[in-house]
Amino acid sequence: MIRQAVGAIAKRENGDILLVEKVKWHDKNGNKINTTAEWDIPKGGVKSEDESLQQALIRELKEETGSAEWEIVSQYDAKIQFTFPTSIQEKIGYKGQSTTLFHVVYTGNNDVFTPIDTEIKSCRWVSKENIVDIIAHEETKHFLTKYVL
Repeated sequence: MIRQAVGAIAKRENGDILLVEKVKWHDKNGNKINTTAEWDIPKGGVKSEDESLQQALIRELKEETGSAEWEIVSQYDAKIQFTFPTSIQEKIGYKGQSTTLFHVVYTGNNDVFTPIDTEIKSCRWVSKENIVDIIAHEETKHFLTKYVL
């Protein structure tokens, strides 16, 4: 089974992009498993068939940044798709993931984010010149290089 997910390319006027530092993930039973810290764009799974992609995106942004003050600008035509390593597949119950991405802007006036979800340790804005060096996953680097930067 392929996990359906959503992700945010949150950009500031100066071109900086928001990244989150992920330190945990969920197994198929909902247990949180510690992992090596890695920087990525805010993203996560669509929880039910009743949740739209846009609703899932705003929920994920709130969980990962502590703020619901986001405006969806557009949806990207391309997706990030990958297969999980076999050892991960067994733990999470998914063979791979297909992530629908959206361009979003922060409409709040406080740039200090406090994640609600303990999967995320911190958030930070990163310049487009440095982002590829910081992002952990090759699929995300490729997407950013081809469609965003």
